[in-house]
Amino acid sequence: MSKKIKIALLLGNISLGGVTVSVMNYIRNLNLEKFEIDFYVFGESNVKNEMEEIGNVYYLPSFINFPKASKMFDNYLKEKDYDILHSHLSSLSYFPLKIAYKNGIKHRICHSHSTSYVWDPKSIVKYMLKKPTVKYATSLLACSKDSAKWLYGKKAKEAIVVNNAIDIDKFKFNTDAREQIRKELKIDKFCLAFFGRLEYQKNTSFLIKVFNKLIKQIDAQLLIIGKGIDYNKVNKLINKFNLQDRVILLDPKSDIEKYYSAADIFCLPSRFEGLPMVGVESLANGMHLLCSDKVSQEMDISKGFVHFIDLNIDSWVNKIFEISKNYARKGNVELADYDIKNQAIKLEKFYEDLIGVSNYGK
Repeated sequence: MSKKIKIALLLGNISLGGVTVSVMNYIRNLNLEKFEIDFYVFGESNVKNEMEEIGNVYYLPSFINFPKASKMFDNYLKEKDYDILHSHLSSLSYFPLKIAYKNGIKHRICHSHSTSYVWDPKSIVKYMLKKPTVKYATSLLACSKDSAKWLYGKKAKEAIVVNNAIDIDKFKFNTDAREQIRKELKIDKFCLAFFGRLEYQKNTSFLIKVFNKLIKQIDAQLLIIGKGIDYNKVNKLINKFNLQDRVILLDPKSDIEKYYSAADIFCLPSRFEGLPMVGVESLANGMHLLCSDKVSQEMDISKGFVHFIDLNIDSWVNKIFEISKNYARKGNVELADYDIKNQAIKLEKFYEDLIGVSNYGK
């Protein structure tokens, strides 16, 4: 058997967000007889055990604390012999890419997953690192063209887009799941949904305000699944508007695909967004997807079922009302470019082409 290709994969914070979900979707579908993968992460998550079954898992502080994180990472690399470093840390990739360069790792991949930052003191450092990040990268990847433009600037044309692919069959609409979840959660009305982190970027409070006005026009419920720094803020807003009987707020679910089938419209009122996993998942389920106009136009992958609306409460209420009156789910969803089975093969080939796999390990 040929020697395996050794990959150092930097994932940062692996609490279950979209980046972790996307990366793990790919890893699960790679032919692991060809690859030896080590994970470098910032903290614990519920995919830790799965990662440990695949390869070694090493814990680092965030590269915001770059002196400490860089020293630790450098020490790890001195003991390793990787063929490829693949970093998913946005502009913070600058540090591990530079360290990998100094340690002789020939193939160094920077992968962009976003289109903006939440502005805080830390983001100033991240912003300043955007331009130099590409200096030590030998390959540039991004989840969308907008993500590439945002991180790589003039170098964006050199980037390869790697779609946020999913298991399409897993997320297809399921009548049994719809009946089961709606019964368990006591959903018996037209239902909006939001699944994701409850934080500034995702703008969930705006959705609560939309919903509070919507129910004056239609009989509806709202299903929110997620955790985050804005959890208490969202909960207080639900109580302020006396929506406890109409808004269902749940912790993240490992079987999230069932919950898409229980709802009717998926909402993405983000303040900024690339091409999010939840958008692809909801469209695979045949749902209508309402996006803010801050979400990348590349999200329009299911014609007639993706609606971009500015962040105006009345505009959102009117669009939801319009869809609800002539509601139909999309059947025969075709999203081949977002099917993980197809896309993982492309990533395998990309890795193999980097190192010239035909001559590798011989």
